[in-house]
Amino acid sequence: MARFHRAGRGAAALVLVALALASCGGAETLGDAAQEQIDDAGSQATEALAAVDSLTERLSVLEDELAGVTLERKRLSEQLDEMASTLALQLKRLEKKLAAAKGSAAAAAASADSALAAAQEAARNLTVLERRFDYHLKNGG
Repeated sequence: MARFHRAGRGAAALVLVALALASCGGAETLGDAAQEQIDDAGSQATEALAAVDSLTERLSVLEDELAGVTLERKRLSEQLDEMASTLALQLKRLEKKLAAAKGSAAAAAASADSALAAAQEAARNLTVLERRFDYHLKNGG
């Protein structure tokens, strides 16, 4: 960018020097039409320099904006990577808790099955004892 800016200014300066030298040649050798062309060329050179300056400023602004966007993109990418790592860690913890819960549920179910079996056996035994007691009460013995 700076090289383009310097080259543009150098070319414009050469045009202005050439115009100045041509105009210094004396009024008697140049006609009014030639002087008008020289003046027009000088005006165009000045406008071109102003345009180059304007474009250089705009390019600088755009480069600054691009740098800002690039920095923001990098920051967002880092945040996304961090969030992905956190999510992966949380998923692993959840998997471990689910595995432990499944194991606990299986153990609880087995324990409940065992307790139910014991309660059923106790109920059968109690029924047998009641029948025997009733038998002894009826038969007097």
